[in-house]
Amino acid sequence: MSISDTGIDRRALMQGALMGAGALSLATAATPALAQRGPKAPPKAWPAQWSWDPVPAQVPAREGMAELPSGVKLYFWDTGGSGEPIMLLHAFTGSALTWGYQQPVFARAGYRVIAFSRRGHNKSPPGPLPIPAGHNSPDDVIGVADYLKLDKFHIVGTAGGGFILPDLAQSYGARLLSMTITCSQGGLTEASYRAKITRLTPEPVMQTPSSFREVGPSYRAANPVGLAQWEHNEHEAVSGPAVRLPAKNRCDFVDIQKITTPTLVLAGAADLYAPPTLMLEMASHLQNVETGILPECGHSGYWEQPIAFNNAILEFVRKHRRR
Repeated sequence: MSISDTGIDRRALMQGALMGAGALSLATAATPALAQRGPKAPPKAWPAQWSWDPVPAQVPAREGMAELPSGVKLYFWDTGGSGEPIMLLHAFTGSALTWGYQQPVFARAGYRVIAFSRRGHNKSPPGPLPIPAGHNSPDDVIGVADYLKLDKFHIVGTAGGGFILPDLAQSYGARLLSMTITCSQGGLTEASYRAKITRLTPEPVMQTPSSFREVGPSYRAANPVGLAQWEHNEHEAVSGPAVRLPAKNRCDFVDIQKITTPTLVLAGAADLYAPPTLMLEMASHLQNVETGILPECGHSGYWEQPIAFNNAILEFVRKHRRR
C-alpha cells in the first residue's frame, strides 16, 4: 500500500515531518547544558613507557608546617618561585613523599610545585579526634593555599586525593585554574555509581596487599625495584591514625554538572578501583572536561607511567594558564 492509497496527502506528511524536525531542533537548542556536558573528543591514549629511571634529584624546596584557621597543622613542601602554582594531592596510601617523579619535572617546566601531607599522613599530625563538626577536606586544601598566599592555582589529585576535587570545585571553583583527577573514583555519591564501585571492590579484593590493589600488573612484573620503592613510600605515608575527613558538599551527578572548572580526567587502563569506564562516566557529567588513558597502568599513574602522567598534565595546564 502506498501513501497515496491511504488518503494521506504526501505534501502534508512531509511538512509535518519538517515541522517535527524543527521542533526537535528547537528543543535541543533550549537545553544547552545537556549538550555541553561531557568530553568533546575521545580519550587521548598516551604511549606507555617500558623502562624506568630511579626517582630524579629533587629541586630545592622549602618545607614547613602550614597552620590552618582550624588549628590543624599540615606538613608541606613548596618549590617557590613566580610560576603558576600546581598543588598535588596524594592518595590514601601516599603523602607529600609521593611526587618524586613530578616535582622536578613540573618545576623545571616553570611552575611553582606544592604538595602537603593530609591529616595523619607523613609528618602531618591527625588533628583533633573525633573530627570536629565543620572540618572537611576542601577547607584544609584552601587553608594550605591561604597559608602559602596562593590566589589561583592548578590542582592535581590522584586516587583518594582525587576524591576531594569535585567537592573542592563546588565551594572554591573561583580559586582553581584547572583540576586534574587521576586514577580516582572522584568521591561521587551517586547511587548507581557507588553500586559499580561495590562490584569492582568485593571484600576479598580489599583484603589483598595495597601493592596488589594499587599497582598494575605490568609494573609489578617489570620493575621489582620500583615496586619495592612504592611499598617503602606507602609504609612511610601514615604517621598517625587514619583520618578520613567528610565532604563539604554532596557529589551526585546533578551536583558535579554545575562545576565549570577546566578538568582533566586521567584513567589507568588497568586500574582495579577506577577503570576507564568508571572515570569516563564521571567525565560525562562534567561541563568543561578532557579525558585521557594511561596505558599499562593501575591505580598509581604518577609512579607507574610518570612520563605519560607528567606530559598529560603539563599539556593540559598550559591550556589553562591565568589570563
